[in-house]
Amino acid sequence: MDQKDGSKRPLEAVGSAICNILTSFESVQENILFQQIGAAQEQLKAGVETSLETMNDLVAKLDPESLGPEFIDTLLRALKHLVDGYETFLRRDQDFSLSFLSMRRDFCRAADLLYSLKNKVPRLNRYWLLDKREEPTPLSNTAQNENPTGLITIEANSERAAYALYVPESYSEKEKWPLVVSLHGGYGRETEYIWTWLRAARSSSHIILAPKSLGVTWSILEPEKDSRSISQMIEEVSQNYAIDRSKILLTGLSDGGTFTYLFGLSQPEKFTALAPIAAAFHPMMDNLLREGKGKETPLMIVHGKHDNIFPVSTARSANELFSHLDYAVTYKELPEWGHAYTYKINENIVLPWFLHVCR
Repeated sequence: MDQKDGSKRPLEAVGSAICNILTSFESVQENILFQQIGAAQEQLKAGVETSLETMNDLVAKLDPESLGPEFIDTLLRALKHLVDGYETFLRRDQDFSLSFLSMRRDFCRAADLLYSLKNKVPRLNRYWLLDKREEPTPLSNTAQNENPTGLITIEANSERAAYALYVPESYSEKEKWPLVVSLHGGYGRETEYIWTWLRAARSSSHIILAPKSLGVTWSILEPEKDSRSISQMIEEVSQNYAIDRSKILLTGLSDGGTFTYLFGLSQPEKFTALAPIAAAFHPMMDNLLREGKGKETPLMIVHGKHDNIFPVSTARSANELFSHLDYAVTYKELPEWGHAYTYKINENIVLPWFLHVCR
């Protein structure tokens, strides 16, 4: 066995361990019930403790000469974030909501660093693809496209808030691309919520726009504020990338789901379909429904039976009202879910529905 082949095994072991850790973090973030915090802490501990303990030994077996010092440094910084997030999540001496948010931010910082290493770690590369999907063929940015691909962060300006963008590495300006506008929940961040869509987007050739709200959450009482901001983002992205205007899709989680209702129904001409997730049915929607706004726009409501923030009864009532008013509504109630993140929900429920309505 030559040196090159022999160096693959430690890298494969590192990739496998990291993917196990990422999978466990994602599972806890999506399946947590805040009525059962201890169970979530034990789930994360059981899922990642052994892998974290072995990571230093696995990294020590890597070949710095073939991988480069920058690779090792980036990997170690990512692992530090994962350890910090793990330890913070298990703390019992502070408000758990703060622990959860801190864990989430460390996880996303780690994911950002690890994604930059994917081309050298086959197992990690496959991690950000849906099962049984072939990897899209990456193109050379400089040779094929004027604008960058991959994960991109755009700073705020005087006309709009900041936003994150994911443009599949297979992007080509020669074809039109669907755009998913994905809104974070209250106290969320654009650079965090985009991770719930990255695997789905990379596998299905969708561009993802993840806006930041102007405030700590969306301007639900004055929806025109964030509506203007998001509209400006859509225009910017459409100027820089080949967006299919007939396939612009709006979705959001929690407060982002509520704003999906308000923005999407008030300006239905902008969007092909709407998918609010774990959202509240806000009284400000009453006038929109009286006017029949967005009546022809396909709408999917996704809600967890164990939601302790916005009780499932509100989603059931919303579904009944939309149905009574002859809106094009689809209702999906999740019997095991509460009020959390949406990796598998986006991949297995929202994305297939978006693909269906865009046929």
